[in-house]
Amino acid sequence: MGKLVADSLTLNPAPSLTEQVTGKLRAEIKSGRYEIGQAIPTEQTLGSKFGVSRTVVREAISRLKADGLITTRQGLGAFVSSTVGTLGFQIADEKGLRGARHILELRMGLEVEAAGLAAARRQTKNLSEMQRALNAMEQSVVDGTLERGADADLSFHRAICSAAQNPHFLTFFDYLRPFLRKSILLSRQRSTVMKRIEDSQTEHDRIFSAIEEQSVEAARNATREHIMRTLNRHSLAK
Repeated sequence: MGKLVADSLTLNPAPSLTEQVTGKLRAEIKSGRYEIGQAIPTEQTLGSKFGVSRTVVREAISRLKADGLITTRQGLGAFVSSTVGTLGFQIADEKGLRGARHILELRMGLEVEAAGLAAARRQTKNLSEMQRALNAMEQSVVDGTLERGADADLSFHRAICSAAQNPHFLTFFDYLRPFLRKSILLSRQRSTVMKRIEDSQTEHDRIFSAIEEQSVEAARNATREHIMRTLNRHSLAK
């Protein structure tokens, strides 16, 4: 068992299609292939180029917009931002457990407060988004599909940031998204090995219930407890 746990912690999650397309577009933009202010190809063109759906391309563009690399204009498309090359805040892509711990600690600051705001401001559509994500997480446990479970987990927490009704929470979450996905996938791998994946589902259910009941402090506490327990499952809490 000890060997199995050790091996599970060194897995490098395969990047999703969205992450692959985001990475390729980011590299093209930073290499100067597209000049500042230049329109990038349409979703349909990029979808054909990379062999993916327009939904994947749209999500990649959303992430690049959150990174400040592109801007969008209603009805006109996406354009290379004038801030390319002068971007300030950046996060290094740290590998392994240390990087996972740093992301989890950052999540604590972002998501605890987002959950509190979500409890106070959530709308019916937000609850529906969270419930769909919860259902998908539960099904992924039944199917044993870690990748789908991680994506559903990510969607659940993004829905909370959306429910906070503050666009900056959502923008920052989307910026962190590729880092969060790696951290969440590692956590779910670890939980599966330890046969504690149901614990994570229960924690998410508690967060949802608190937000649904509009209990601000309960939502904050449930989110804090979830992240702390995730740290423990990573064997990272000191």
